[in-house]
Amino acid sequence: MTSIVVGGGPVGCEAARTLARDGDVILFEEHESQPVRCAGLLSKSGLERLGVSDERFVVNKVRGAKLYSPKGREVVVDGKETKALVVDRRAFDEHMQQ
Repeated sequence: MTSIVVGGGPVGCEAARTLARDGDVILFEEHESQPVRCAGLLSKSGLERLGVSDERFVVNKVRGAKLYSPKGREVVVDGKETKALVVDRRAFDEHMQQ
């Protein structure tokens, strides 16, 4: 049986890769090169589950945030360790499509 995956972004590529372990897969993507419409903020745990640990995609690490109320009050949230990574989406998507 052949599986069909529509969309060659990170999720579609990982779905196609997983399905390919059990049989034939056809991956459809409408763009010749993937347009970047995303900030590239991905959870560290999500990347680990994908088996992606390649630091060449990482352009920044996020462990917290500063939040500002409409009246200018600042609240600092510090996760003490990296919680998310900002990745170069174009390079990351190309890697996922391999």
